Amino acid sequence: MRDSNFTAQSTRDDAIRAEVRAAMARNPLCEQLTAKTVRTLEDLEVDRLLRAELAPRPGPVAWYYNPVCLALGVIATLGLALRCVDIGTRDLWTDEAAKIAYARLPLAVLMKILVGGYEENPPFYFLLLGSAIRIFGDSLASYRLISLLSGVATSIAAYCLGTELYGRKIGLLAAMLVAISPYFIWYSQDASPYSLLGLLCTLSLWLFLVAIRTQRLATWMMYSTVTVIAIYVHYYAALMVALQGLYICAVYIPIHKRVPRYSLLGAGIMLALYLPHVPLAVTQIGAARQAGYVGRSLSGYSQTIITNTLNVGNGYRLSEFNDVLRQGLSLSNVAQLAEVLAVIGIPVSVALAGAWSAMRWRAGTSSYVLLLFGGASLIGAYTLFLARHLIIVAVLYILLMAVAIGYSRTGIGLMLLVSVLAVDLLSLQHFYASPWSRSKPQDWSGAARQVVNGLGAGDTVAVNSWIGGAFAFTHSVWSIAPGLIASVGNERGVGLPSIVPDSWRVMTPQTIKQKVLYTWRMSTDGRLLEATGSDLVSAEMEAIRLTQMMCAGCRLWLIYDSWDGSGWPMGFSAPVDNTMPSETVVLSPYLRLMMLAPRAEAR
Repeated sequence: MRDSNFTAQSTRDDAIRAEVRAAMARNPLCEQLTAKTVRTLEDLEVDRLLRAELAPRPGPVAWYYNPVCLALGVIATLGLALRCVDIGTRDLWTDEAAKIAYARLPLAVLMKILVGGYEENPPFYFLLLGSAIRIFGDSLASYRLISLLSGVATSIAAYCLGTELYGRKIGLLAAMLVAISPYFIWYSQDASPYSLLGLLCTLSLWLFLVAIRTQRLATWMMYSTVTVIAIYVHYYAALMVALQGLYICAVYIPIHKRVPRYSLLGAGIMLALYLPHVPLAVTQIGAARQAGYVGRSLSGYSQTIITNTLNVGNGYRLSEFNDVLRQGLSLSNVAQLAEVLAVIGIPVSVALAGAWSAMRWRAGTSSYVLLLFGGASLIGAYTLFLARHLIIVAVLYILLMAVAIGYSRTGIGLMLLVSVLAVDLLSLQHFYASPWSRSKPQDWSGAARQVVNGLGAGDTVAVNSWIGGAFAFTHSVWSIAPGLIASVGNERGVGLPSIVPDSWRVMTPQTIKQKVLYTWRMSTDGRLLEATGSDLVSAEMEAIRLTQMMCAGCRLWLIYDSWDGSGWPMGFSAPVDNTMPSETVVLSPYLRLMMLAPRAEAR
C-alpha cells in the first residue's frame, strides 16, 4: 500500500513538472536564462503547485458571535417591544399636541413665535419632527417615532457609559434597567424632545469620560458636537455641561495638576458651533425668566427634588397617590398603601445602596456620577425643573441602581434585581392599563367621536384648551372623519394643512401662543368650518361671543380641560349658566365635554 501511494505521488509530481516545463518553454524570457536558473524556477513552481494541491480544503464556515453584542441585541429588542405597545393608539395630551402643532407650522411662522419669546424651547426638535412628519405622514406613530428610536438607543448608550465607569457587567445591567424603565418608556412614547435629549446627554456623559481618558482630539470633537446638539434640543443640557466643567475643576485638576489635553480646544469647538444660536437663546431664556420659570420658594424647591427623584426611579407621579395618602392607613386601602410604600422606597433604597457601593469601591469615577446627578437635581430645582427635565442625567440614577445590584453578593444582588423589576412591572401595568396619556389623561378621541356623531347643521364646537387642545381636537376629528374638517386657506392654496386650525394662518405669533378658545361651526353641507376669532380677548369675552353665536335649534359643544368647583369651564360660568342648560360628560380625569342648547331645545 505504501509503495502504491509513493508511485501515485511520483506520477503526479512528474505530471506537474511536465506542465511547468511546457509553460516555461513557451515563455520567451526563459530563453535568456541559464539551464541552472531554469531548473531552479521549475523546482519553485512545482513546489508551489504541490503545496496548493495538498493544502487542506476549507470546511463549512463556522458561526462566531460576541456574547455582549447578542445580549445588547436582546435588550434593545425588549426595549423596542415595550415602547411600541399602544404607541399608535395612545391619545395625545395638550403639551404633546402643542409641540406637534409647532412642528406643523411653516418655518417663517414658527421662527416669529420663537424670536418673539412666546415659546421657551429651541427650534431644533420642531424642525426635526416636521421633517419626520413630511416623510412618514400624520399619525400618532410617526409623531412619536423620533422619541421611540431615541429611547431604544439610550439603552445602548447606557451600556457604553456603565462600561466606561464600572465595567461590562454594570454596563449590561444599566442597559437592561433603562430598557424596562417606566420613566424612559413613557418619554419614548411622547412626541416631545425629552427622549432625544436623554439619548444625547447620555452620549455626552460617556464621550466626556472617554475624552478625558484617551486625551484624543477626535474624541473631544465628537463630545463637543453631540453636546451642542443636545443644547440645541433643550437648554437644560447646558446645565450638564456646566457640571462637567465643575468636575474638571474640582476633581480632575487637583489630582492630575493640569487640564485634560485638548479639553480647551473642545470647549472652543462647542462655543463656535453654538454661537449662531446665542441671540435666540438669550431672547428665549429672558422670556422664561419673565414668565416665572426661574426662582422657586423653599417648599416648591423641596417638592421638586423629591418628586423628580421618585419619578425617575419608578415612573410614578405623586399625584397618582394623592387619594391613597389622604385616606391614610386603613383596612380598605392597605394594599394600595403597601404599593405606594414599595414603589417609593425600593428604587430610592437601591440607588442609595449603589451610591455607597460606588464610593466604597470606585470613589474616583463615582464622584463624576454623584456630582452630575446631585448637581442637576439641586441646581435645576431652583428653576421650573420638572421630572422630564431630569432626563439629562436620569441614566446616572439608573446606573447607581445597577451598581447596587452588580456589586452585591449573588443572592443579595438577585433580590435587589427582582425588587426593582417588581416595581417596574407595577408601574408599567398602570401605564398600559390607561388608554390616555400617563401625564395628563385626556380622551380627545372620545370627545371627537361624540361630537362627530352628534353634530347637526348650525352647531358650534368650542375647545377651551390652548394651542395643544386645538390641535388634539382637529387631529382626532381628522382621524375619524378626514373630510369633515375644512380649511379655507387650503382651498385658496395658501393655507395650512387641514389637520391644524386654519386660524393660525392669520393670527399673530402672540395670539397663536396665548389663544385659549378655538371655535368651529357645522355648515349645511356637512363641513366643520373654523370660526375662531383672530384677536386675543379674555375668557369672559369669549363666553359672550359663544352665546351670541348660538341660533335657534343649534347646540354648543364645549370641550375643556380646566374647571372650577362647580364643574364649569374657567371663566364661562356666569354668561353661560344664566342662558342655557347643559349636559356634561366626563371623558377622562382631565377632559370634559359639555353640550349646551337653548332652553327650548333642552332634553
